[in-house]
Amino acid sequence: MSKNQQQGVCSDLPKRLLHVYELSDFLKRRIELGRQQINDGQTISNDDFQNEIDHWLRLK
Repeated sequence: MSKNQQQGVCSDLPKRLLHVYELSDFLKRRIELGRQQINDGQTISNDDFQNEIDHWLRLK
């Protein structure tokens, strides 16, 4: 969809539906760091993550 087509679609919507959410600098940085971790292979499976949480909770 071209920019002109997108603008046409948006212009048909009531103004109250056109709120644009802007991320804070903090959230933008968190996203940037998360993407960098993925690119660097610093990921953890859901199962391993759950095991770490269970282990941590047992220590409390």
